[in-house]
Amino acid sequence: MGGSKVKRYCYWCNKDVDYRTVEKVATVEIRGVRVDYPAKIALCCECGKEIYVPT
Repeated sequence: MGGSKVKRYCYWCNKDVDYRTVEKVATVEIRGVRVDYPAKIALCCECGKEIYVPT
């Protein structure tokens, strides 16, 4: 795929924005056991807050 991304809506900016993806370690608890896993999240390039991008 090329270098262009589709813009996504940012709730906080109230408009479609460019975004970047970052990897972080997320933690959930399943039946009392903590599980860490790598997660990709999308961040708004204008305000820096997490936004929803369907996979």
